[in-house]
Amino acid sequence: MRHECDILPILPPIFTSGTWIRPEFIAGRLQLSVTHRQGLASSLRVSRFDAADLRDCLSSIASRDPLRIPGRIGSQPEPAFSETQDLPQLYAYLEETSVPAPNEFAAYLAPDASRIRPGKLVELDAVIGSADQQDAPIRIAVGQVAPERGIPERVHFTLAFAANAEATVFKFDGPDFYVYDLANRRASDRRDYVAMPAQHVVVANNFADEVWRLRPSRIPWVYPPFAAAKVGQHWRAAWLAPNGIWAVESSDLNPNTAELVFGINAPLIGEPDGAKLQFTHDGQFLVLQRVAFPSSVFVRIWDLRPSRRARIGDPNTTERELRSAACQVVRMEEGGAFDEIGSKLFQIDAAHREPCPKP
Repeated sequence: MRHECDILPILPPIFTSGTWIRPEFIAGRLQLSVTHRQGLASSLRVSRFDAADLRDCLSSIASRDPLRIPGRIGSQPEPAFSETQDLPQLYAYLEETSVPAPNEFAAYLAPDASRIRPGKLVELDAVIGSADQQDAPIRIAVGQVAPERGIPERVHFTLAFAANAEATVFKFDGPDFYVYDLANRRASDRRDYVAMPAQHVVVANNFADEVWRLRPSRIPWVYPPFAAAKVGQHWRAAWLAPNGIWAVESSDLNPNTAELVFGINAPLIGEPDGAKLQFTHDGQFLVLQRVAFPSSVFVRIWDLRPSRRARIGDPNTTERELRSAACQVVRMEEGGAFDEIGSKLFQIDAAHREPCPKP
């Protein structure tokens, strides 16, 4: 028998006057985030429900205590949440300070290269707190930015928790990213701060800066979709780009330098649009959730396993076999032909609009 609550996980985000309701799966539970905005102030109520809660959801929702997330001034994106069930459940958001970083820290903080303006830069902090307790949040200085003035512009930085490690990962526009090992924190002389050196992962590339811009989510008040996972002793990361999804990976031999997954000098094919990017716990599959208003949610999955990459790169794999595998996927989604939007996005002429005719 279908339960009333069964529809909750597939609901798209809902916006009513001043209130934003966002359902998503976090750490194996359904999370409902309710953001209420009034003028420059905003409040956030976050609740989580497991299977037992959903079996009797009407009474559970009414009586469940929300997670304790501090209110903030302005219209900043909602916090990111950690998603690994066997690690501490945390939330994090980015916040500009009103003053420049102290001199002893400034030399180590990355400046936002895409937004350098004349004048002083201010410090950008990651604020990290416990989603299950009332502990005071901690701060990590992660970068330097030109302070926003007037109407906020496109969000040009983002962060995410690792899919399988106690770490948060931060990046500006551009190819590089920074990993903060939360299990390796040290006391700091600065009040409310912790000392935590970043692992700076440089992406080897020769592309123009423009192609590395973070692509905002279509959903307002959400950080640009970004995901990271630890694979062995190195990192894999992915984010939305103007024309697809960049997926990069370092190696155990050279953990601070990453290259494009599959070794192809192009982003993964897919719409540069989505609400959420996630790696599976082992980092071998990348999942994108895309919302099509008013009532549809689409999921796209990339198989990044070494075995699949080896098969694609194997000189004994014929072009016919590769076409057959690709067309199997295309037919599931598009019926074997590119639509008008896809043709423009990937610059496909009319003669090649149907590379996978129906069998």
